[in-house]
Amino acid sequence: EESFVDYVKGPLHREVVAAATNRLPFHYALLTVLIPYSVSLDVLVALIGAGAPSEAILSELIGSGFGWVLCWQLVSAKLLWVLCDKLAAPRSSRVLDYLVSLLIFLAYFIFVFAGYVISDLLYSTSMWAGFAFAGFASLLVLLSYRL
Repeated sequence: EESFVDYVKGPLHREVVAAATNRLPFHYALLTVLIPYSVSLDVLVALIGAGAPSEAILSELIGSGFGWVLCWQLVSAKLLWVLCDKLAAPRSSRVLDYLVSLLIFLAYFIFVFAGYVISDLLYSTSMWAGFAFAGFASLLVLLSYRL
């Protein structure tokens, strides 16, 4: 446990600070979205276990799991990183600091929720609409992380 704390305070801290020039390392963002992605896989297994049609399973896997949970969340993490980097600096008063933090959170939440609503409407409408959303979200990942 102590070696983990030393690692977090030492090499990991230096690596993140060195990369903190408005660049969220892709592999760290990916780690954060793999946790909710596991829930998406649980839904997928439930659909398979219930005998859902293959089109519904593919739509869930690609449109929701890959498109929204994985790709949209990666873009959302990047948005949050950029907003914090650009806007979250100490201000003249604590009230203003709290207001800026609230606005950053609201912008992030609205972006995440909008992606959820769009994804849900598309992948539940048709498999191809879910694939289109996943393609669009993948393009956003490529552009935002410059992969």
